[in-house]
Amino acid sequence: ASTNFFVLNDFLDEIGFVHWAKGLGDAFLFPELMRLADPSKSASSYMGRLFERAGVEKSRKEVFHSLRGGQIEDMRDAGVNPRDSRFQSGHAIGVDEHEGYGYKTITETRARELARLPLNPSIDYSVFRDLDFAKMAKRKRTMGRQRQP
Repeated sequence: ASTNFFVLNDFLDEIGFVHWAKGLGDAFLFPELMRLADPSKSASSYMGRLFERAGVEKSRKEVFHSLRGGQIEDMRDAGVNPRDSRFQSGHAIGVDEHEGYGYKTITETRARELARLPLNPSIDYSVFRDLDFAKMAKRKRTMGRQRQP
């Protein structure tokens, strides 16, 4: 339950995700996940199963948590201030005493820079352009496998 904000890439606005999410008001984005005893552990397990079904090579480098590591590398490559990168990644600041001073969140100027960071060019993001977020959110997860016709 972080009290700091997270900067979303402008691409999520372009594809309509931000508009849809704002329309939810104060509701959780993933309400079924929030009903579980340990939402973060369950989300990681669920994403692991999705990675497996998608054929993502199973190794220590290709797990759900590696998405964070990849983003940290991308921010490093883009020259993002290390303190801002730590805020964006949800890591603690304060590698040394000097870094603990100043704003306790990313400034508006830096947030705009993060929002505009180029996405990884080796990934095809076009599959996300026509998603119907409202329709997807209405679907309920079921236990076990769905019967195939």
